Amino acid sequence: MRIEFPGAIFHVLSRQGQMQREANGVRAEAIIAKELRRLGWKEGELSRRAKSDPGKVGLAAKLRQETTLTIGQIAQRLQMGTRNTLSTNLQERKGTNE
Repeated sequence: MRIEFPGAIFHVLSRQGQMQREANGVRAEAIIAKELRRLGWKEGELSRRAKSDPGKVGLAAKLRQETTLTIGQIAQRLQMGTRNTLSTNLQERKGTNE
């Protein structure tokens, strides 16, 4: 099969990228749900706990390692302040784990 119209390749690649982002979002939500259960938290705990809460920082590190979410996206989803705040917390966590 041959697709012949202007922008066809871009359209196909764009659609693939969208599907990958959607799959990544589903994966991230599954990780969050699993970790919330493991921690014994409900979704509302994310807004009640401190930005630097060790459970939240651990979850953020797991999302960073296992998904392609940006630090900004993770910070927003886990209610951890700005990307800079999360980045600092992740660096501090990394320093204490070495």
